[in-house]
Amino acid sequence: MPANTHRKPTRRGRFFVACAALLTLTAPPRVQAQVPAQEPVAGHALRLCLPDFAVPPYLSAPGEPAGTAQRLLHDSAQALGLDLQEQRQPVRRCRYTMSLGEAELTLASPTPENLDELRFPMRDGRVDTSRVLLQIELVWVKRRGDAYAWDGRALRGGQAQPLVGVRSSLRSVQEPLRARGFRLDEQALSGRQLLRKLQAGRVELAAGMRGELEPLLREPEFRALELIERPLARIEIYLAAAAKLDPAWNPRLERWWQEIARRRDTPPYAAP
Repeated sequence: MPANTHRKPTRRGRFFVACAALLTLTAPPRVQAQVPAQEPVAGHALRLCLPDFAVPPYLSAPGEPAGTAQRLLHDSAQALGLDLQEQRQPVRRCRYTMSLGEAELTLASPTPENLDELRFPMRDGRVDTSRVLLQIELVWVKRRGDAYAWDGRALRGGQAQPLVGVRSSLRSVQEPLRARGFRLDEQALSGRQLLRKLQAGRVELAAGMRGELEPLLREPEFRALELIERPLARIEIYLAAAAKLDPAWNPRLERWWQEIARRRDTPPYAAP
């Protein structure tokens, strides 16, 4: 009889066959494309991350009726058929969320650092100021009785180089002050905490957004504080997109910026 050519595999042979099968099942196909998680796809909602504090009348506190800027953003998006989802998070968390691809849009001023990290409406290589979303006034706060005054360019009275308290992560407030050479304390996590630091003497002055600080100054807790009469500065705030936003969104984003500009100065969006 011919020799049996179908010999039973040894134990060692069965082990190597099993390993080869396992590797075949778990190895990824060599031609499989890797799609970046942050790229939006058709039908994908645009996610807008807004700061988690109120700036009346533009932004309301989370859970309250929308402010004028929020209504403008949502109504203009709806007019263009864009699905917009709003998130409310601390400013620093918003930036981190965008870096993870979990949000595509935020509000920002075109500071040098923001221009490196975000996309703004542009024209001829510059930010297109005609498509600004809103303007915010920055103000000084001092302790009542302190001699500080602001002439629009320099502080008068008080210490020669006062320590100025500002909110953490608010580049739009911090960078104008740094450009003027002020020493900054950037540890306050809220407007209330900032004013408490000023009241306790841990900083000499506070600087921030009028819409956030002025309502707080009307509370009895802060009756020992007051605004310096002349504003520190006025800053422009834009709808800004993540640098990694899929270029397929560009035409719709351009139309959206244009629609914001068209509606901005009309009721019910114009600030009182």
